[in-house]
Amino acid sequence: MMISCLAMAAVLAGSVTAQAPNDTYESNPSIYYPRPTEGYFPSPRGAGLGNWSAAYDSARAMVQQLNLLEKVNITTGTGWEYGPCVGNTGAVPRMGIPSLCLQDSPLGVRNADYVSAFPAGMTAAMTWDRTLMRLRGEAMGAEHHGKGVHVQLGPVAGPLGRNAAGGRNWEGFSVDPYLTGAAMYETIIGIQSQGVIACAKHFIGNEQEHFRQMGESNGYHTHKNVTDSISANIDDQTMHELYLWPFAEAVRADVGSFMCSYNQVNNSYACQNAHLLNGLLKDELAFQGFVMTDWGAHHSGVESALAGLDMSMPGDQAFGDGLSFWGGNLTEAVMNGSVPIWRMDDMVTRILAAWYFMGQDDDYPETNFNAWTLTTEGYEFPPTKQGWEKVNEHVNVMADHYKVIRQIGAEANVLLKNVNCTLPFNPSKPLAQIGIFGSDAGPGMYGPNACSDRGCDNGTLAMGWGSGSDNFPYLITPLEAIQERAVQDATVVQWVIDDYAYAQINSTIAQVQDAPSGACLVFANADSGEGYISVDGNEGDRNNLTLWHAGDKLIQTVADQCENTIVVIHGVGAVDMESWIEHENVTAVIFAGLPGQESGNSLVDTLWGVINPSGRLPFSIAKNYEDYGTDVMYEPNFPVPQDNFTECNLIDYRRFLTLNVTPRYWFGEGMSYTTFEYSEFNVANILNTTYAPRPATPTLAFLDESIPARSELYMPTSVSSVSGFIYPYLPSPTAQASSNAAWSNSTWNEAAATTSSSAPALNSGEGMNNFSTFPYSEDGGGVGGNPSLYDVLYNVTFTVTNTGPLYGGIVPQVYYTFDNDDQTFLRGFDKIFLEPGESKEVRIHLTRKDVSRYHGGWVQQSGVVSLRNHAGDKSKFTEWITGGPWYDSTERQRPPQQAKDPESTTGISAFLLLPQRGILVPEPACTGSLNADVVVNQYRPPSKQTSPSSPRRLKLHSTLRQPYSDRLTHSPCRTTLSYGDLYAHIIKETIDSSRTDFEEYGMDDTTLQELMSSWQHKLTQQGVAHFPWDPAPAPVPMPQIPQYGGLPQDPMGGHQRQHHMQIKSDPLALPGDPNAGLQLPGGNGNGGGVYIKSDPDAVPGQSVFDSQNPGGVGGVGGAGLAAMRAAQHIQSMSGSRTSTASPGLMLPQHDGPAPLPPTRSVVSIPAAAAASTLRMPQHDGPPADFDHLGIPQPQIIKPPTSTSDDEDAINSDLDDSDDGGVNSDGENADDDENAQTLWCQYEKVQRTKNKWKCVLKDGVVTIDGKEYVFGRGAGEFEW
Repeated sequence: MMISCLAMAAVLAGSVTAQAPNDTYESNPSIYYPRPTEGYFPSPRGAGLGNWSAAYDSARAMVQQLNLLEKVNITTGTGWEYGPCVGNTGAVPRMGIPSLCLQDSPLGVRNADYVSAFPAGMTAAMTWDRTLMRLRGEAMGAEHHGKGVHVQLGPVAGPLGRNAAGGRNWEGFSVDPYLTGAAMYETIIGIQSQGVIACAKHFIGNEQEHFRQMGESNGYHTHKNVTDSISANIDDQTMHELYLWPFAEAVRADVGSFMCSYNQVNNSYACQNAHLLNGLLKDELAFQGFVMTDWGAHHSGVESALAGLDMSMPGDQAFGDGLSFWGGNLTEAVMNGSVPIWRMDDMVTRILAAWYFMGQDDDYPETNFNAWTLTTEGYEFPPTKQGWEKVNEHVNVMADHYKVIRQIGAEANVLLKNVNCTLPFNPSKPLAQIGIFGSDAGPGMYGPNACSDRGCDNGTLAMGWGSGSDNFPYLITPLEAIQERAVQDATVVQWVIDDYAYAQINSTIAQVQDAPSGACLVFANADSGEGYISVDGNEGDRNNLTLWHAGDKLIQTVADQCENTIVVIHGVGAVDMESWIEHENVTAVIFAGLPGQESGNSLVDTLWGVINPSGRLPFSIAKNYEDYGTDVMYEPNFPVPQDNFTECNLIDYRRFLTLNVTPRYWFGEGMSYTTFEYSEFNVANILNTTYAPRPATPTLAFLDESIPARSELYMPTSVSSVSGFIYPYLPSPTAQASSNAAWSNSTWNEAAATTSSSAPALNSGEGMNNFSTFPYSEDGGGVGGNPSLYDVLYNVTFTVTNTGPLYGGIVPQVYYTFDNDDQTFLRGFDKIFLEPGESKEVRIHLTRKDVSRYHGGWVQQSGVVSLRNHAGDKSKFTEWITGGPWYDSTERQRPPQQAKDPESTTGISAFLLLPQRGILVPEPACTGSLNADVVVNQYRPPSKQTSPSSPRRLKLHSTLRQPYSDRLTHSPCRTTLSYGDLYAHIIKETIDSSRTDFEEYGMDDTTLQELMSSWQHKLTQQGVAHFPWDPAPAPVPMPQIPQYGGLPQDPMGGHQRQHHMQIKSDPLALPGDPNAGLQLPGGNGNGGGVYIKSDPDAVPGQSVFDSQNPGGVGGVGGAGLAAMRAAQHIQSMSGSRTSTASPGLMLPQHDGPAPLPPTRSVVSIPAAAAASTLRMPQHDGPPADFDHLGIPQPQIIKPPTSTSDDEDAINSDLDDSDDGGVNSDGENADDDENAQTLWCQYEKVQRTKNKWKCVLKDGVVTIDGKEYVFGRGAGEFEW
């Protein structure tokens, strides 16, 4: 489990900037590095769960018959352009296993002829119609099958759409995880119904194109160079609730393959990130298929294999370089024990299981096209110009798919404005003239396929650019379709499709205005695509949300003169409409998305009412770009760009609802030509079972693990090799000894495996074969997750009636607002078509997962079910439902105890000193970590001879969880109680609940009353509120946020800690380079290690990050500075006691007279604590032999060993001297007005040696003189 959202936000605040100055990077960053990956090894083996049993039986039987070379051949691509498809695996002819053809795209067969150009995924989502989504998948699957494609590289759930300007958002479906999940499920079912393996991509966090690949980014020379791919830094709650959700639905649809993405996630490349692949995907979601790299996203050999990667695509390191991280290197890795043979078998089993699962072993068509040429004949291997032959059969696979394409395009049209029923056009009263304006209405000058991969914006826009594109067989433009329809009505059609020909535009408008009746249709668009193509300076991502080709000016020009101006937008996502949307002459607006080849026909069907528009937006359209809260990082903030997802769940409509921001158009919004009415709304609880434990995973026997002789693994002399082709063979012994230095260094050096490594030590067996040590998730155990997550708990029923004059469709949407933080999520929808006057009962299911939030595990929570027309609809149809109890995932992993632990206590009041600066945040559902000293007033029987006035002091490392109070229906910052009443309520509950314990231990009620009086007195002194016991109210001062102007000066005259970032300059190993060949485990997946050199002479409390720029010049200022000052403050308060401020204590928002601005702060690691707490950045795999790779050995700083004093403290059962920490008056010496304190109750305390596991509840924490309420806390403390 990764760090939680707002805890990470605290760590990252101050280093989060969308843009840095052009002349320098941000210095001394507080970069978030993930926790080490202990336990995410070994990679979970596929077990044939769910529907996969028969396929696994066949695959295992086949793998048993394969030799090592054949296994490696199946897992490694043959190289870029070394096969007919964009990706090709090696074949095993003797066993009838063909070279698998992997081919783009998610909207059709890329780089082929006689294929259809389907609407984009975003456009399919705009229909909100599951049936059409599945039909689209079936049609695409049929075309891929007909071309002999084994794996269609789609559909897309990443990017989800975090950034409105993200270049590839249109390839996916929606910014909402539920809608995207539904579309993924239906599309995959459709594709795989045709026997084609679908591929869910890009897994995961690939939310922008800028800096996704180092070489691509640096090649533009438009910004500072980067040294590695961007890191998407995502907490575990956000990961599960947003970005992982639609991929879970893909797994539930039995998707056969996944593609891992280019970016890093928490500073570990996605394709070698063991937490993602082994932990989330293969364990928690129980994915049964195989994982392939994106093209060029492979960065290591052994490391990626151990982390869960199954297939390298396209096989070579850089396109056409003839080098591979796998191929012969993987063969060598298995031979020397770096990769266990069972892991090799699991890779191949997963690939072949998908092959069998789709029935591709039975008379599947051979690949009959060539992705590198559309001519009939060409080279078999274009890079080497070898094998001239027939490469294209020109098989026509389009069938009648144009019908579903046209229907999707029409039903996807979103009617956003329709003044006085401007639309539809009335055939009985046809318009006299129609004027058409804008290049987006007409054809491109050189045809629809003129630009490679659609990398331009000429003519009407029906598809974005990049590898997610397709060849148009034809493209019906709006101009063409409108003219054809106008013939039936004898309507005059005139047009100007030059966006800048204003004289001609004005003249044409005048003619339309002068006609008896007329309409001016203005067409504009906004384009984007993949990052390897830049169009008009847009490097994949859009530079802004404005319309292209001066579309806003064109609309304004027409609307100023034409009283009936209808605007049609073709776009890749949201666009800025504010300059013209309220113009009185703009009478109708249609957002048409990217409709594919039938674009014009789909639009005409809507304009003339052949199809009543029922499309709904799959995102919101904001009034101001800044309202989205997130943006593309256009300039790198560090050499390894750090993209921190500190907004957590608050993207798009969830952000707007939470911050009370009204967009121009809401997610889910759209109009119809008719009207509808809801009635008889009801929510019925149909199941009351508790969350079931994880089902047991079947254990499959290991296959034959014998290793062949090396002599069997060399390339046969009879084989004439093709230069650049990736083979599975070892190099000949002569080549190894004489010329290939890489091979002489490629064997694993066992001495390099150190006990401090978080990855398994190779050849020792540690972690590689011991599956009992894997931290299996309680939310796993079934395909897509724990089956109990998908239990239907509630049925939502209601009646829909068409109250208008026309047949039409409506999309009722069910939302769930969680009671603890008022965050709202889409949790159900349907598409209902009704005749005028017709009614229909609709039933929508809510599963356990639908009404749960993720807090280290899925936790069912109370909330409100509402039926809405769109996300911002204030529906009168709501019903509150009760969630399950708090269910700590750490508790679920342990069997229930039969007897009470003698070291456990419950219901004991505690007083904690917390030397930790607070963060004021509106989100109460994330976990943070802190270190603190705790003074526990544990009242024991008299035989223990302890005194309540002599508290014992112990070191504490805790994880605080934000409140989930059953007694408060809202978080403290939203309660209707006054602050004073709230505190009084908590004090009374605490005292009342402690009375029994006091009586049990012989304490009378007087002591409790004294404690309560003391507590009340201290609260009054704080002056944070007016309390019931106070004589008169006192004004509450405005909360102040400390401002810091720069980094702290070094009083030691520049003797400072040093922050070194080692970056491998070239990730591609070349022949003869000692770093080439086999990529050893533990090698830095992102090119280098980060270590901090500890300076014993440094001043206590100084930040561990180098401070060379006082005053904030070129350094970390503002909130980043607050972190470093906080570290100093913590250390100074601790005195001689070393305290570690682990990032992330998250506290409820303080309720002052005015809300705080959305400011986040950073908590740095105190200097004196660095030696005991600093952990290395995640590199998913065993450690490399840094010596022989020529890379300095990172310093892994170990915690100090315990002293005899520590042992005495443990052996003495924590009984410190009675006078320790107490002044002459008997009061705690640290208990002054500046103390950081926490009053709460212990619900449970369990001790194991020097570690304590505690559950806290109902407390008030004092941070820098301000008090905050929390309902519950849980954590592990260390003495």
